[in-house]
Amino acid sequence: MDLWTWDRFAAVAADMPDRIAVRHGQDAISFGALRDGAEALAASLPIGPGDRAIVSAPNAIPSLVFIAAIWR
Repeated sequence: MDLWTWDRFAAVAADMPDRIAVRHGQDAISFGALRDGAEALAASLPIGPGDRAIVSAPNAIPSLVFIAAIWR
């Protein structure tokens, strides 16, 4: 069974929501917080399956949330 990137990520987030997914300097985000932030942001994005998106953003955790929202 093929799984999309989001499905694989969501499975990991469901299994270990409190585990740190990413550290950047002094900042960190858990798998669960990353999933929840991406879910919330994805609901407001005007894109859908098959659309293309470009992200130009600094190397930071909020940028990762935005990228995960696009996967979603």
